Amino acid sequence: MAWVGRLTDRLAPRVEDPELQSRFRFGVQAWLIAWPMAVVWTGVSAALGLWVAAALNFVMVVVGPIAVLGMKRTARLTPWFQLTLGAALLLYGPGMLGQTPADETGLFFAVIIPLVAGFMFGGRSAAWWTVLTATVSITSLTLAYKGYTLPASDPTPLFSKALNIVSALSMAALFAARFHEVRREGLERAQAANHAKSLFLASISHEIRTPMNGVLGMTEVMLQEARDPVAREQLEVIQRSGKLLVSLINDLLDVTKLEAQRLKLEEHDFDLQELLSDVGLLFSPLAKDKGISLELMLEAGLATARRGDSLRLRQVLVNLISNGIKFTERGAVRVSVKRGEGDQVSFEVADTGIGIPSHVQSRLFSVFEQGDASTTRRFGGTGLGLALARQLVSLMGGTLNMDSKEGAGSTFSFTIGLGAGTPVSTRAARMLTPSTTAPRVLVVDDNAINLKVATSLVRKAGYEVDSVSNGALAVQAAMTTRYHAVLMDCHMPEMDGFEATARIRKLPGPFGEVPVIALTASTSEEDLAACRRSGMQEVLSKPVSMEVLVRALKACRASTPKLSIVS
Repeated sequence: MAWVGRLTDRLAPRVEDPELQSRFRFGVQAWLIAWPMAVVWTGVSAALGLWVAAALNFVMVVVGPIAVLGMKRTARLTPWFQLTLGAALLLYGPGMLGQTPADETGLFFAVIIPLVAGFMFGGRSAAWWTVLTATVSITSLTLAYKGYTLPASDPTPLFSKALNIVSALSMAALFAARFHEVRREGLERAQAANHAKSLFLASISHEIRTPMNGVLGMTEVMLQEARDPVAREQLEVIQRSGKLLVSLINDLLDVTKLEAQRLKLEEHDFDLQELLSDVGLLFSPLAKDKGISLELMLEAGLATARRGDSLRLRQVLVNLISNGIKFTERGAVRVSVKRGEGDQVSFEVADTGIGIPSHVQSRLFSVFEQGDASTTRRFGGTGLGLALARQLVSLMGGTLNMDSKEGAGSTFSFTIGLGAGTPVSTRAARMLTPSTTAPRVLVVDDNAINLKVATSLVRKAGYEVDSVSNGALAVQAAMTTRYHAVLMDCHMPEMDGFEATARIRKLPGPFGEVPVIALTASTSEEDLAACRRSGMQEVLSKPVSMEVLVRALKACRASTPKLSIVS
C-alpha cells in the first residue's frame, strides 16, 4: 500500500497542528480506499441493471474527489466531507430498497460511517452519525420488510451479497490499518517532539551550568577568604540565588526524564538518620530566619542502615520541607519517620502553614501548578516541586498523599520500601583533613573559567594541583605522575574525557588505577553511560560545591570502583 502513502503526502494539506494533520491524512486515505470500490460498484450495479445503486455509487465517485481537493485547497475539513458521509448513508441504507428483494448486506458498510466521522470530526460527530445511521438503517429495514421496494431485481443475488460482505470486511480492515498507521505516525511525531524537548533542555542546562559553575565556584572561594560581614552577606545572597537557579534546572530535567520514563533509580547503602540530619542542617537556618521550628523525629528502634536511592529520597524530602517552610509563617514544620510493614518506611512532613483550599488540591500535583496567582506572587516558586515529588515517590513504589485544610496547615506522607543495608557513615570521612604532605590532583577542563574555579577549590581543600586543557595532555600527565585523583571534564577538543579516561585505565600499574572523577555540566543518560564505560569513579555535576568536591576527593582510593553520581 505504498501508493496510498505517496498519494496521501501529495493530497493532504500540511498544517502545524499534529492532530489536524492526522485527520487530514486519514480523510485522504479513507477516500483512496473507498473511491475505487465506488467506481467498481458503479460498473457492477449498472451491468446488473440496478440503476438506483449505480446512481448512488456514481454520486460517491463524483463527491469524493471534490471533498479531497477542497480540503487540499482550503486546509480545513469542508462540508463536502460531511456530504460524502451522507451520500454513503443513503447508498447503504435506503439504497437497499432499489431492488426486490432488498439486499440488507449493504448495512455492513453503514457501520463504518460513524467510525470515519469520529476520527475526522471528533466524538460529538461520531455520536450524531451513530444515531443517524441507526435511525436510517432501522427505517430502511422496516420499509424493506413491509415490501416498499422498487421492482428491479438482481440476477445474481448470492454473488452480490457475497461481494458486499467481502467488500465491507475488506474496507473495514483497510480502515483499521489506516487508522493504526495514522496513530503510529502521530505517536512518532509526539516522541520526536518529546525527544527534541529533552535535547533542548539538556542543551540549555549545559549552557547555563557552565557559567554558573564559574559564578558559584568563585563565590565560594571568595566566601572562604571574606572577613567583612557585609561582604560575606552579599556573597551569600549571590550563592543562594545561584543555587536556586541550579535547583530549578535540575527539577526541570528530572520532570522531563520522568515524563519520558528515562529516570532510573540508583540503589546503594545509606544511613537514614544521617540523611535526615543532613536535610535538617540544610533547612535549619531558613527556619530560624522565619522564626519557626523545624522538628525531626525518627521512631525509636527503627533500623537506619537502609538500601535504596538516597539522592531521590533526599530530593523528595527537600521539596516537601522547602514548601512547608515557605508557606508557614508561625509554628513548626515537623518531619517524622516511622517503621512500616516489612521493609517499609513511612515519612510524614506536616506544617502549620496557610493550608491548601479544597478546590485546588486536585490539580496541585500537576506540573507548574500552584494554589492560585496570589500564592505565586506572595511566595514565589514554579509549581514543579510537588509534581516532581509525587512522580519520584511513585517511581520508588509509593504514593504521595496530602491532607490539608485552608488555614490549618498541610500534611504530606508516603511509604516506600527501603531494604536492609550495610551500616555506612560518611560523616567521619567528612571530618578528615588532607595529610601534611598534600596529595596532588590533576584538573582537566578546556574552559579557562571552569579550570580556574576547579583549581581554586581544590587548593582551598588543601591539595596540590596540576591543570591541563584537554584529554591528550591529561593522559601524558597521568603517565608520569601518581595523582590522588583526576577531575575530568567530559567534552573537550582534541580528546574528550571519555577517551582520556579509557587510555588512563590502560596505563601500567598504579598509574592506570588513579580514580577519575567526572566534572561535567552534562547530565544526559548517554554521557552517564559513557562515564561508566570509560572507567570513571564518580560524576560531579557542575556547578560543584566545596563540600561535595572535598567529600569526593577524600573518598578516592587507588582502584577502579563503581560509578556514583552526585548532583
